[in-house]
Amino acid sequence: MEDLLVVGAGIAGLRAAIEGNKNGKNVVVLTKAHPLSSFSINIQDGVNASIGNGDSWESHVEDTLRTGQLLNNPNIVSSICREAPQVIEDLDKIGLPLHRDSAGSFELKKLIGSNTARTATVDDITGHALMQVLYEQALKGGVKFLEEWYAVSLIIEEEQCKGVIGIELATGDIQMFAAKSVVLATGGIRRMYEPSTASLLCTSDGIAMAYRAGADLSDMEMVQYHPCVIKNGRIAISELILAQGAELVDSDGTPIPIITSENEPWENNLSRTIVQQLASQNNGESHVMLKTGLSAEQVASSFFMTNARLGMLLKADLSKDSIPVAPAMHRILGGIAIGDSGATSIPGLYAAGECSNSGFHGAGSLDGNVLLASIVSGGRAGRAAVEYATSSPVSHPSNATLEDQKQSLGSLHEIEPKNSIAKIRSQLSKIMSEKAGLIRNESGLTEATQSIQELKTQFNSTGISNKSLGYNFEILHRHEVGFLLDTAETIVASSLARRESRGVHYRSDYETRNDQEWSRNIFIQNSESGPEVTYKNTAS
Repeated sequence: MEDLLVVGAGIAGLRAAIEGNKNGKNVVVLTKAHPLSSFSINIQDGVNASIGNGDSWESHVEDTLRTGQLLNNPNIVSSICREAPQVIEDLDKIGLPLHRDSAGSFELKKLIGSNTARTATVDDITGHALMQVLYEQALKGGVKFLEEWYAVSLIIEEEQCKGVIGIELATGDIQMFAAKSVVLATGGIRRMYEPSTASLLCTSDGIAMAYRAGADLSDMEMVQYHPCVIKNGRIAISELILAQGAELVDSDGTPIPIITSENEPWENNLSRTIVQQLASQNNGESHVMLKTGLSAEQVASSFFMTNARLGMLLKADLSKDSIPVAPAMHRILGGIAIGDSGATSIPGLYAAGECSNSGFHGAGSLDGNVLLASIVSGGRAGRAAVEYATSSPVSHPSNATLEDQKQSLGSLHEIEPKNSIAKIRSQLSKIMSEKAGLIRNESGLTEATQSIQELKTQFNSTGISNKSLGYNFEILHRHEVGFLLDTAETIVASSLARRESRGVHYRSDYETRNDQEWSRNIFIQNSESGPEVTYKNTAS
């Protein structure tokens, strides 16, 4: 029986494993792919910390709360912003090559939403560089990795989480991984939407498993769009570039005025501007262009990776060309509800990173806070999970959950395939993008609720045409689409419940922010009749 089982090997998962391993505990990481294939490598915008001259953790808190629009947990925000300078120091000690100026001090960037420069970066590859360093530290510490294993169910017995059921891709072998504590660090939901900045791995595994097991979810309506993603592609133009004063222009080079609204963060204002502009052009070749204004020297010194990708895909150069862009779903700010330590509502189960929600982001994430949140939440969850494993008696689980999963998997091979899993996922992404995307309303969300139920009915009659065991991606994709369907209904239920516009949640039928009634968080729990909605006032 493991002391700690971490599911997911992105930044949050690696941090949890490293911290859990410090006390000589038995730590295992279960991951669908090699850690350096995690979506975390794509995060560009750096790590916020109040280490610059004249900055303070109180100012960092103020910017974070303003962006979160009264849905943050102020206690969580304060504790993470206090810890942020130590995070930078620790990352520097383990070898993350953060930019320094000629005097040897950290060179900080001022991103949109912050009142001062406080973002430490490694060019436009901060996430990638951080993953390299953390993976090295995990290997150095002796963390055990089980690659190409994916979790399909949590083991809940005696009101405790006692491990997970996993399937090995190479063999199709289904096993029970018993553990005294579990940290879910499985990332986000991007494959639920099209277009998105999706990684194939972002299929809401952890959120859905926790929801099925009875854990609370919170703020699921808070789905954030990135305003400037390469049109018909998945590459987001870095927030570091947008903060340099880039502007939107039409195909003739005429600047496009940006919609402004106090109810929404700048990403939403920019996204809605682009959507309206594209609609007004009313033709299949519509374009909104991003003009960066960067010099060739700036591109070469700070944005070489973004420029290289643009060169390969569009034969474009950031310093010379305007880039066709459109909004795309980027991340979810809600997730599995956790406290300061990463504990969920189920004893023995912890969560960290994008699949979790401590209340740090609220209704909008401050640029530079996403990596910070993953680093801190991963570390806290790893430490707390190991403490739980040490102090709480956890008996070995029975084989009941394993046998249920084996029976379920066996029955799939006996069902005659009637519906295509790929088609169901495609239909789901279309429904969510059109009805529960950047702009929502009651009519569309009600239609989405009905459509998701119809897709779930179709899903239940999908068997497996491929009867092989090894590398049967049909089985993997079926589990992933099941996760996405369950999570989708929680997003729609939360979006219907919040009858206002706030942060990244925009309702065209309730366009104003209503602090008197809606300065509260929406919680979702699984029930026999579907998602059950409750409300809690924002922590003070």
